[in-house]
Amino acid sequence: MSKKVTLKQCLGIDVSMKKIDCCLSFYTEDLKIKVVATSGYENNPDGFVKLREWLNRKQDNSLALHVNMEATGIP
Repeated sequence: MSKKVTLKQCLGIDVSMKKIDCCLSFYTEDLKIKVVATSGYENNPDGFVKLREWLNRKQDNSLALHVNMEATGIP
């Protein structure tokens, strides 16, 4: 069984006042999206450090990382 080639990787981030929720996914050569990992962190400097450490362990460093953010708020 051969390993599927990853064409693109994306990090989706949902930002709220107290928390940031993250989902890392890969878009594969068979045109499917595979969720690699999800995690959540506090929205503060320590949380950002933990997010970066998590991402360093999970991402494919041979590909560009596309980041999408959704900010939740009340106008």
